[in-house]
Amino acid sequence: MPYSIAFSTGGSERARIDANGNLGIGTTSPTSGLAVSSASNATSTLQLGTSQSTTKGSCVQMFSPNGTAYRVYISNSGTFTSEAGACK
Repeated sequence: MPYSIAFSTGGSERARIDANGNLGIGTTSPTSGLAVSSASNATSTLQLGTSQSTTKGSCVQMFSPNGTAYRVYISNSGTFTSEAGACK
């Protein structure tokens, strides 16, 4: 059975480590290694993780206020590539 650890203040959950080791701050369902969501605007989210693509490298994913996902890949050589869409 999967377990998670939740951190609460003032009767509200503020952070969670899920059964996969993902840490969510301001979200109860993190989908990457670190997912941060603003309490004042839940659609302004920053997620950090690694890309499944071995050619593009690590990926930083951000969501605009309207919910559109944007990603920036950082290769092993230090090259940055930005694209619309979620990290793959």
